[in-house]
Amino acid sequence: VEYRKLLESGRIQFAAGGIASLQGRRVITTEGEELEADEVVLCTGYHLSFPFLPSELADSFLARSAGGRRHLNAYKLVMHPAEPTLCALSFLLTFGNESCVGEMQARWALAHWVGRRPLPS
Repeated sequence: VEYRKLLESGRIQFAAGGIASLQGRRVITTEGEELEADEVVLCTGYHLSFPFLPSELADSFLARSAGGRRHLNAYKLVMHPAEPTLCALSFLLTFGNESCVGEMQARWALAHWVGRRPLPS
């Protein structure tokens, strides 16, 4: 893959820390460092939440493990337990195949909605 060659040659570099500002092709970090960049990729972490849903609906879509981590409370990791027209797609880690899994999840949900795949009773 081309990006690996660019990483190995040093043409792509990682920079830690936060971004204070972007000024044209220059990135000013929160530490005051100025970097020239063609592109910036932000790796911001992940916190599972649904702030766009009413809180009661969002809370029922999430569960917590014994260690406190949030995960989906959904049938087949897709469908809300009480609202079968509310689905979350690709909320799993496959190490590179999330889009294909998301497509299959969407096909399964659609098959249910049009009556081809009943839910268990």
